[in-house]
Amino acid sequence: MSGMAWTGVLAVEGVWADSRQLVILPGALLWAPRAELPVRLAGETVGTVSRHSVRRAGGLICATGVMQGDPLVLPQGLAAIIDTADTEDEGLKVTSGRLVGVRLTDKPEWPICRLVYRDALE
Repeated sequence: MSGMAWTGVLAVEGVWADSRQLVILPGALLWAPRAELPVRLAGETVGTVSRHSVRRAGGLICATGVMQGDPLVLPQGLAAIIDTADTEDEGLKVTSGRLVGVRLTDKPEWPICRLVYRDALE
């Protein structure tokens, strides 16, 4: 598979997002039972992340994957796509949910949620 290998933080647990509209409680997210998760931009799949690479590192949800397209024009911000989320009041407090993909964005919920390209794959 050709593309660019990347690594990044998808979400932060236990810390309100900069917008104060979202918090994911520690341990609330599970990974979707797929071999790969899509990375999406404007409804199109532009990359993948292996379910087996998603991991917790302290309060960070991290992953690695492969991105297609020109890294110079793709947004560098990452946002977890959460399905079947159970929430409480006070903005969006996620108490449980399933990670089903990743979205590229210019404005991630947490500033640390950015991707870093590692190298080109052939």
